Amino acid sequence: TEFTQRLRELPDQDIAALDDTAGRVIQLDEDERAISPTTDASLRAEGIISLISLDLSYRSRRHGVLRLYGRRTLEFTESQTSLLKTIVEHVAAAVAAAELLQTERRHRQTQRHLKLAADVQSRMRPRTKPEHPSIDIEARLVSSLELAGDFYDIFDYHGSIGVVVADVVGKGVPAALLMASLRASIRAHALSESDPSRLMSHTNIFLTRDTLDQEFATLLFMSIDPESRTLTYCNAGHEPPFIIRADSNNAEILLEGGLVLGVDESQDFPSARVRLEPGDTLIACTDGLIEAQN
Repeated sequence: TEFTQRLRELPDQDIAALDDTAGRVIQLDEDERAISPTTDASLRAEGIISLISLDLSYRSRRHGVLRLYGRRTLEFTESQTSLLKTIVEHVAAAVAAAELLQTERRHRQTQRHLKLAADVQSRMRPRTKPEHPSIDIEARLVSSLELAGDFYDIFDYHGSIGVVVADVVGKGVPAALLMASLRASIRAHALSESDPSRLMSHTNIFLTRDTLDQEFATLLFMSIDPESRTLTYCNAGHEPPFIIRADSNNAEILLEGGLVLGVDESQDFPSARVRLEPGDTLIACTDGLIEAQN
């Protein structure tokens, strides 16, 4: 009705005031909260003089209100009041069930999208590894969520083997999107840049211009020449790699490095070299391995 529409147009605080009287009959022609120049004509035209407002609450959560309007003074017997409460309880339960179904539907849709995104992200991992008789390469990534900000990459790099281990700040979808952008940048610059330091500098400039202050990434880039067994590495704030020498049980930690990527365009990333011997084991990881409690 026109009056109902006018009632919907009342200021929020007036509606809240009406709802505060839940369960009591309100005489609209006497209650100044419901009388205004815009509603008075509608009241008189439709002959509505009273209403009762009942909360639609289910398990302590309010889902709305149910109102009954009358062209005469509303009066309810005890049995009628009980019936109204029963109706309100059933309506509130139905509304809550409908909202739950809608929430579950949205959740299933979100899960489908996340699964599709996770499938796309998994395809970004290297499907094959460069083969060489003097070096064995193994890699593994186990994500705590459907989408991850950690990643690794292995590819041919100007006659050597290029290895990337990186960690983008955050988790979930934002980190995954930034990870995909970072991976694409590294791959693109690696095609034309054979010097790891310059490769990192170009990638840093690209990332800094596309990220916010709180968005950054740590990245370790390693170039392994299997013929000379020379490891050249460049570290941008990442967990340092380490070498377990064949003739020792001690770990040789490679500490040289610079700032994280995505913060300062002018940052330099010095590289360092170390020689690998037959039987040595080189290990690189993200902080997910170091911080794991189990």
